[in-house]
Amino acid sequence: MLDNAQLQPLNQQNLDIRSTKREEMNLYPLDTFKYEFAGREIWIDFEIPEFTAICPFSDFPDFATIKLKYVPNERCIELKS
Repeated sequence: MLDNAQLQPLNQQNLDIRSTKREEMNLYPLDTFKYEFAGREIWIDFEIPEFTAICPFSDFPDFATIKLKYVPNERCIELKS
């Protein structure tokens, strides 16, 4: 079996696209804040229409809208730009 170092780039522009090992990623925990209406069913609804990425197979841009809708329990997720 080949490891990541032996694999050739997959796309037409010779960009080196490989999976990053989880332990090498700069992962940060989500910031939260206390939900002042705990116990009440109040929906929080976010829409982020500016998500873009380059498809590693076709080299074409992908566009998406991320929608997040949830009822918090005791904490809310802090969304930062």
